[in-house]
Amino acid sequence: MRRLDHKEVSTSVKIALTVMKPGKRNAIGTTGDAALQEATERVMECLKGTVILAPDLVGNGNHGQRPGQFGVDEPWPFEPGHKPPK
Repeated sequence: MRRLDHKEVSTSVKIALTVMKPGKRNAIGTTGDAALQEATERVMECLKGTVILAPDLVGNGNHGQRPGQFGVDEPWPFEPGHKPPK
């Protein structure tokens, strides 16, 4: 597993907001570049101080690599007793 840095998470948030359906983008007010940047910054402000983990890539079969799954390919990163969501 690896820790995602602030820039990588910010880029992912911005991409997710950019590819959102136009109706949803209008509803949350991210139709222009400035609004998109502001929304990304506001989301990142909410995530400030949060550690975000991602599983490593696994598999080398016929279909190449895929993202691993916590609790399956990677150890569950939380304290014992916490079960992964199904």
